[in-house]
Amino acid sequence: MTIQILPPDEAAKKAKERVAEWKRQQEMDAAKARMEAKTKAEVKKEKTESETMPKPKKPKKSRLDPEEKKKLNSQLIKAIGEGSTMKVKELIDKGANVNAKNDLGWTALMCASQNGQTEAAEMLIGGGADVNARDGRGRTVLMDAAMCGRTETAEMLIAKGADVNAKDKKGWTALIWAVKQGHTETAEMLKKHGATD
Repeated sequence: MTIQILPPDEAAKKAKERVAEWKRQQEMDAAKARMEAKTKAEVKKEKTESETMPKPKKPKKSRLDPEEKKKLNSQLIKAIGEGSTMKVKELIDKGANVNAKNDLGWTALMCASQNGQTEAAEMLIGGGADVNARDGRGRTVLMDAAMCGRTETAEMLIAKGADVNAKDKKGWTALIWAVKQGHTETAEMLKKHGATD
């Protein structure tokens, strides 16, 4: 075994490099430990916050008789037709069934989508309206918005979970409806969100 003896200047330089490397490693280990502690603290805080958050209240059972319910449901669709967002909110709060259908098989959300009433549509979805509801022809809420060129409403429906490639009984999608009706802007938006037909 040979021992290499370095000149004093070089030996001091090597020693400084080793000390500097050791310090860097210590700093990296300390930073890693701080990050792990911070992550654990954040997870613990999130868990504590989620445990202390109030649980959503279950909707109260409606005490309305069937005739009153039917009247509220038809008033809800009528309020959409009139463009009265305040009335829509009031009727939802009173217990109107947001998924009830009229004689044509349309829900209030379908009517709001056809009319481009995005705010009312969001309100209905917040009240539990089915974003993928279908009428008697198999047309969805999104198809209704697309065929009427309601781009903003259609985009909101997609954001809320509407199936962009659902097909009606003819085999048409929302994209086909938009194209057939000449709504180029709506068609482009649907493509941007993955519409393929």
